[in-house]
Amino acid sequence: MKKTVHHVQWDQVCSPKEEGGLGLKRITDWMKAALGTRFWEIATNSQSLWVLWVTRRYLKKHNIWKVRPTTAGSWIWPKILASRDWIQPEVKYVIFSRRTISAWNDPWICGTFLTDSLTEHIQHLLQQGGIPQSLLVAHFIRDGSWVKPLWWSVA
Repeated sequence: MKKTVHHVQWDQVCSPKEEGGLGLKRITDWMKAALGTRFWEIATNSQSLWVLWVTRRYLKKHNIWKVRPTTAGSWIWPKILASRDWIQPEVKYVIFSRRTISAWNDPWICGTFLTDSLTEHIQHLLQQGGIPQSLLVAHFIRDGSWVKPLWWSVA
């Protein structure tokens, strides 16, 4: 009896059993979900021991959205940071007065950063320390309404 190899497309193997497949998960989809989950835990300041360690080890004083990848350290760190490319466009922030969303370092305006849309004058004020780096979106809200900061007028 001669043994033969039957080739099957990977798409077929990974399709649900109801559709004739084996129901296997694609490793690339699983890995993308796992990396995205880790990224989101860091971005939302989860208080897990792992997030606290990563923040201290890799972020230091930087923000997960803007920190640059480094080749030093874990092989997985650049892969976690690469997930920003597909997470950022999908992020939708719910703004209310008690949220700790950074005005500068979180992409809270339709998936973009406030600093991307500021005039050069305001960016200069920000860099020179005239506007606090720790400013939260909540600082723009008073009694449930948006309040334009004074420095916004000098632009």
